[in-house]
Amino acid sequence: MDYVNLKHFKFLNATSHRISRRDPRYYLDLYMETKTVLDERTWISIVFYQFLTNRYRPSFIELNFVLCEMLKDDKFMGSPFRMALHNKTCPFPPGKYLLANMTLLPVLPPGFPFTKGRIVANLTFHDGDHIDYAAHGYLDIEIKTAKMKSSV
Repeated sequence: MDYVNLKHFKFLNATSHRISRRDPRYYLDLYMETKTVLDERTWISIVFYQFLTNRYRPSFIELNFVLCEMLKDDKFMGSPFRMALHNKTCPFPPGKYLLANMTLLPVLPPGFPFTKGRIVANLTFHDGDHIDYAAHGYLDIEIKTAKMKSSV
């Protein structure tokens, strides 16, 4: 996490880990304590950057959601969050939340356009004409193909 607005969060921590050596996937855990309600006024913006010529360059993949709508309907980014939240639904009252073992691999479409990049996420609160920046973070990714053993 690059930035956390302490008006909205007591703390917000993101960690990446592997479950075992045999599992090639990395998982993301988000641990937070919110001070404000996460509801339809909470927006999340997710931008994918592609790693080209030793630089992260914006790709054509940009997703902007009302947080509750993403959690309810989105199959790509919402699915890992729904599994981590154990089907809890919006609004989320102030409190502690642990979103454990989230991964994008099961929901990545075949032929995803790049194998190395960065996912940048911004969280904002909208109240009428006022927009309050709440959190910003990024996750570097590398997508590798797994070699399957033949049973022949």
